[in-house]
Amino acid sequence: MPLSMVTKYEEITASELGVLQRQYEKSFFFQSKSAQKPTKLAIFDFDSTLFFSPLLSPTIWHPNLIRVATAESVYGPGWWRDIRSLDLGPFEELKKNAWEGYWNEEIVQQARNCINDTDTMTVVLTGRRYHPFHLLVPAMLEAKGLQFDLVGLRPDPEYVSDNQWEVKLGQHHLTYNLTSSVFKSTMHFKTCFILNIIHNIPSIKSVTMWDDRIHHVKKFREYLDIVKSTSVINNGDVIYVPGIRPKYNPRWEKNVIRHIIDTHNKALVEHVQDGIRNGKIQQRLAWPCTAEKEDPLGSSSEMPLKLTPLPAATVVKLSPESKEKLCDAYKSYFTQELKIHGKSKWKDCGGEQPQLFSDYVYLSQKVIPSDAIAVGSVGSQVGVTVKAYSNSAQLACLVLKVEIDGDAENDYLLPVYYKPSEYYEVFKMKYVDWIPVKSEKGLPTHFKGKVDYEYKLGVVEKTTEKRSHTADDDDDECQKQETKPKRIRH
Repeated sequence: MPLSMVTKYEEITASELGVLQRQYEKSFFFQSKSAQKPTKLAIFDFDSTLFFSPLLSPTIWHPNLIRVATAESVYGPGWWRDIRSLDLGPFEELKKNAWEGYWNEEIVQQARNCINDTDTMTVVLTGRRYHPFHLLVPAMLEAKGLQFDLVGLRPDPEYVSDNQWEVKLGQHHLTYNLTSSVFKSTMHFKTCFILNIIHNIPSIKSVTMWDDRIHHVKKFREYLDIVKSTSVINNGDVIYVPGIRPKYNPRWEKNVIRHIIDTHNKALVEHVQDGIRNGKIQQRLAWPCTAEKEDPLGSSSEMPLKLTPLPAATVVKLSPESKEKLCDAYKSYFTQELKIHGKSKWKDCGGEQPQLFSDYVYLSQKVIPSDAIAVGSVGSQVGVTVKAYSNSAQLACLVLKVEIDGDAENDYLLPVYYKPSEYYEVFKMKYVDWIPVKSEKGLPTHFKGKVDYEYKLGVVEKTTEKRSHTADDDDDECQKQETKPKRIRH
């Protein structure tokens, strides 16, 4: 297929084409099955499609930490480029049980069906980088018994840089990958990848993709429509896979973030002292974890960065007695709703499940100054009256609509059960029925709480150097963009 036929939509440079061609020629398909003439191309995304990949939970981490931990080359390579984001335990044990509990078995079976179809070339295509994932991801697929024709990791870079980080001009400046990327984005890589496969295997006339990110699904559908318009292929389809996280594991998340911050601090301190450029290979976590019972983030540190609880929202914190009474009273309602919706939106695929929280009534997801909080200053004791509970087929959750004594004008939300990854979605539910709580049923409706802040783990700088004006502006802008929970008017 002449690549020029679709260059109006996506141009491929000689450098990009060379990288893609080398990737193709190293594949199982090229080396073992190149004589075959498949007519169909099946492309499976990896993260949250085939595999329940962990992310940082908004129930644990301050939003600013999540922002910088997932950004590239700030506190490490960046979550999606960091081997530790998939370092889920002792490698040999995980390999032996084939990463049990982390697979979307329904999509895995669809992949097996494609692999067993001699007319189909079956590919894993992911934005995970070749370095450092080229040994780990294929091993995970092999352990699961999935022999894909090609495992397409984003080849940025193809080779490991000698210098993983550096200090510039005496300032605290780190870079974790000094080799520039070939492809400008994951979307750009994937679309170029598809063109190169069709160019090498012109017998392919149908392309089907599986992906969990809805904005990617839309873009891929547009892209395949463009390719179809050239008559290069006859059919193009993109199947949306609702993304699923693995089961909630706060201890693992804390261990990984502590490790990321520790290695960042070590690199920073050593290179500020040495004033030189050295190569540094990213470390793996030590498994099994140490057996101490205390919180792995509890130890103090005089290093440049320190993990510490930071205020993240303004709340009414319920007393332990109120929380226990609330849980006992409303658990049956949540269990009932799970049974009703169990065969549709709330299907248990083996991944993340709703957890009990019920600690806070959320006044705002911003930190409001104590003297500006409508229901009372921080430390004030207030009464909370439950008015209704949620019935939603959109999310697997139970949320209470409540009123604060002395503030009859506004209703607030008290989330009780929800999936940790859906913390923000709980406040944005569009389709929810509110079932009034009737006192004649004997259901307790009144609880006590204290006006307070919700604290989440974030990072503070342990340095005497004054922060730049630009950094302060960025933090201010981030604060402005934090989501405020919905107030429900009568």
